[in-house]
Amino acid sequence: MSAEREDLSRLALVFHKHNVEFVLIGARAAAFYGHARATEDYDFLIQDSERNIQSCIEALRELYPHIELDLTPADFYKSIVVKILDDPELDVSIQAWTLNYEDTRVDQQQVVIDGVNIPYLGIDSLIQSKLTMREQDKWDVQVLQEIKRSKAGPTG
Repeated sequence: MSAEREDLSRLALVFHKHNVEFVLIGARAAAFYGHARATEDYDFLIQDSERNIQSCIEALRELYPHIELDLTPADFYKSIVVKILDDPELDVSIQAWTLNYEDTRVDQQQVVIDGVNIPYLGIDSLIQSKLTMREQDKWDVQVLQEIKRSKAGPTG
C-alpha cells in the first residue's frame, strides 16, 4: 500500500474512532474520479456542531501527539481552514466554499482502504466546492465536469 493510502486510512480510522462526522474533499477526493494531481495535504470537511468539532480536536490530538494543539471549537469558526503542517499535512474546515457538511450528504461516496471506510465528496459537491477564484480550482472544475460528462454517456 502506498504511503498516501496508509496516511488516508489512518486519518479516517482515528476520525471514526472519535466519532467525527467528516468527508474527504479537495484533490484527494478528485483522485477517486480519475483526476489525479500533485497535492501535499489531506482536506476534510467536518460537520458543524460543537460536539463534532470537539471530537475532531480530540482526534487531531491523537494523530499529532508531538504537537501541542491549543485548539478550541472557536478556532474552526475564526479560520477558514485549520491547518496541521506536519506529516501528514491536514486541512480541516466546516465550510468548503459554499458547501457545509450537511450539503454533501446527498451525494457522498464511500471507498474502503485497508478495511477503513472513507467518505468522499460526490462529483457534484466536489465541483461546487471548487467554484472559487483559485486558478487550480478552475482547472479542477473543467476536468471534473468533463469526467462527469464522459460518465453520463451520449445524450440524444
